[in-house]
Amino acid sequence: SLGLLAHPPPAPNPSPPPPLDTPPGHPQDRAKALELVRESVVLLRNEGATLPLNASKMNKLVLTGPCIDSLTFQTGGWSIHWQGPINDEEFTFGSTILDAVKAHVQATNPNLTVQHVPGCGMEDEECPAWQLDEVKEAAAGADAVVVCVGEKNYAEKPGNINDLLMTAGPRQLVSTLAALDTPVVMVLMEGRPRVLAGADEGVEAVLHAFLPGPEGGTGISQLLFGLANPSARMPLSYPKTTGNFPIQYWHGPTEDEAQFQWEFGHGLSYTQFLFSELRVNTSAIRPGDSVSVAVTVTNSGARKGKMVVPLFVTDEYRITAPEVKLLKSFHKTRVLASGDSEDVTFVLSCSDLAFVDVDMRWVVEPGSFILTVGGSGDTPVTTTLSLLPPLHSSNLNRSGDTIPWGMWGQTAGFQLPLAIDLSTYSGVETNVPETASSMLHAPEDSSPPEMLLFFAGLGCGLGVASVVFILFTILKKTGQNTTQSTYLEMESFTVDDNLSSAIAPSPPPLRNGSF
Repeated sequence: SLGLLAHPPPAPNPSPPPPLDTPPGHPQDRAKALELVRESVVLLRNEGATLPLNASKMNKLVLTGPCIDSLTFQTGGWSIHWQGPINDEEFTFGSTILDAVKAHVQATNPNLTVQHVPGCGMEDEECPAWQLDEVKEAAAGADAVVVCVGEKNYAEKPGNINDLLMTAGPRQLVSTLAALDTPVVMVLMEGRPRVLAGADEGVEAVLHAFLPGPEGGTGISQLLFGLANPSARMPLSYPKTTGNFPIQYWHGPTEDEAQFQWEFGHGLSYTQFLFSELRVNTSAIRPGDSVSVAVTVTNSGARKGKMVVPLFVTDEYRITAPEVKLLKSFHKTRVLASGDSEDVTFVLSCSDLAFVDVDMRWVVEPGSFILTVGGSGDTPVTTTLSLLPPLHSSNLNRSGDTIPWGMWGQTAGFQLPLAIDLSTYSGVETNVPETASSMLHAPEDSSPPEMLLFFAGLGCGLGVASVVFILFTILKKTGQNTTQSTYLEMESFTVDDNLSSAIAPSPPPLRNGSF
């Protein structure tokens, strides 16, 4: 009846597929891949301005770790093969960190000695004593040590693990180096966050490279020596312990505070940025409205650079426990010279303030919201925004997606004045019966006996309402079909935006690019 088989499928095309416009390894593609490395590597720590390294002022640099000279570990799974490359010989292009660093040093300061000490293997549960002694001896007279650790290439099924703890051997290598007086730069190369369990304590600088691909060596080398300035932020929360849950940055306010190694949105730069003059074009919006949020970003440091500017929203109270914050938009600035500024503007609609209620519907509620620009590692700036109920019913009939207007007056922390007639409040039509709304008003010329009767009746009415509410809640939790409560519930309204009215709790899309 659907007509799916009404037309037979077309005959297979006997001719081969057209050739690629550019074969793998084309210079144009490699240049784009290198740009992605520079844009995506995150500077997580930089104590004492250890980075960038100055090759012209160094005499000796030590490179170690299982990932420091491996195209295989740089690319990970689903590269060449399902579980990743077998060995580096399968690559026809690309460079490791070791190769790229040597090339840079040769071009800038041939007198700088670059010593490679392999250290332990990726899967070693214990780093042999002779390998640790070799690394310590090499590091003793060095200006800096770069150690690259992570995990071997993997994909689903064979690559599944039941413990995020990084293998003991690489952790032992890092902690041994961290105990020395030589500055240590750790580069993490992994497709998922492997718990360090304190191995990084004492490490001066940390770069997270994820799986940067064949051009990762060149890109990381450029970041190490300051030819590029890190500008990325963490797209995940890096756990500090293996049992660290909840790990989401948007956990509820009553949940245990998660111990993050590095928070979602954390990211540093070789320069400093200052947020100032956070401003909104209105302090309150109603359904169907939008608000413009602008902030001035200034490069207050000595180096040129750019940064990702995140906008978080915190719902101060609502009928369900709100998240501590939610990322709603972000924007990467242009390259700013020292002292240069850029105005960044975001636009938030009513749908950006929506949430999924207990019935798995996207709804919005009136209330107060905190807007925060800046993330971990920044000095954020904040302002507040109020969401008000619709002024009149025409606000409820715009073309677009339907979003139920939440339980006005029953939001946690909001006290509903008894004198408000909800059936006509702000012109919003509701399902509150006239008799129920009229109960909220005492007769104007009531004598004392009549007042006693009125309040007695009101008390009985509230008691019955409480019993009905408790029974309704019990039935709802046990999954039995119940009629939708109309007590104090507003009609749904429509807004002209992209928020879906489907039951599936998928969040509104982020705006303005990507981390």
